[in-house]
Amino acid sequence: MLPDDQVATVIPAQGVAAEAELARAVEWTRELKRRTRDCADLTEVRAVTGRMMATRLGEGPPAGVRIAQAAFGGVPAEVVTADGAPPAGPVLLHLHGGGFMLGAPPDDRLFLSGVATGIRGRTVSVDYRLAPENPYPAAVDDGVAVYEALLRSGVDPNSLVVSGESAGGGLALLCLQRAHRIGLPRPAGLVLLSPLADFTLSGASHETNAEGERFTSREGLARGLASFLAGADAHAVSPLANDLAGIPPSLVQAGDTEILLDDARGVAAGLRSAGVPVALEIWGGVLHTWHGFPHMTAAQRATTHVVRFLRERLASC
Repeated sequence: MLPDDQVATVIPAQGVAAEAELARAVEWTRELKRRTRDCADLTEVRAVTGRMMATRLGEGPPAGVRIAQAAFGGVPAEVVTADGAPPAGPVLLHLHGGGFMLGAPPDDRLFLSGVATGIRGRTVSVDYRLAPENPYPAAVDDGVAVYEALLRSGVDPNSLVVSGESAGGGLALLCLQRAHRIGLPRPAGLVLLSPLADFTLSGASHETNAEGERFTSREGLARGLASFLAGADAHAVSPLANDLAGIPPSLVQAGDTEILLDDARGVAAGLRSAGVPVALEIWGGVLHTWHGFPHMTAAQRATTHVVRFLRERLASC
């Protein structure tokens, strides 16, 4: 792995409100854990989590966008379109997080609304099949099916970008690795937010950041991966163990106290070793997947960085 000073930009917390904003987000995660702790089964956990995630959205859709449900290649998705976006405008394909067992497209609606507005285009968040009912490679199949359908519909790969959050970050890598293997054109860029990319969970930050982690846990990630892999070899499937040469120029963002910090570092180092341009941003004063907390100044700033990166990639292709 390359030293941090050669790979990463460290972005400290800024502003007098940053500590209070983080505390409010941490309290939300504690409430989420409290409400799901005594759930009887996974169905109930998903329902409770969905209701909690909705509390971050507020009343009605975010301003400046239109939200619709659609299907691409037979796979359902949520489409967020910026007001005034041209029909042939840029498209972001997004894979949500949730440890492969939880999550849905509305969870990232606030972040994706900011991106859609920023790039004057639309985002397509894939409602991929979840484990354990649909283990690997079902979610990869769904992501690639949507990617292929977008290309078949006439979307120019130079106007197509991809993103993934947490487990969705690992899934985004798996989908692009599959797309490269089967000869599909690569997109203009990739954004990974707090990605789960090492399915062996061997990064040192699982230990060194265990006390500072405010959202997820190694045990929770292990359960999700076990359900997703369903007996498949974790190392063999792991994105970091496979060819990264076909991945487009990338932006990786992670928090400095996350247990997945070394996953982000590992992706950045692996991409650089494969000759892929990559920027790694390590943010202070945040928590895992902080982009979905609209009250956090750091979430707004990080989304601005994402939009800037995407605009540069779309303009350069």
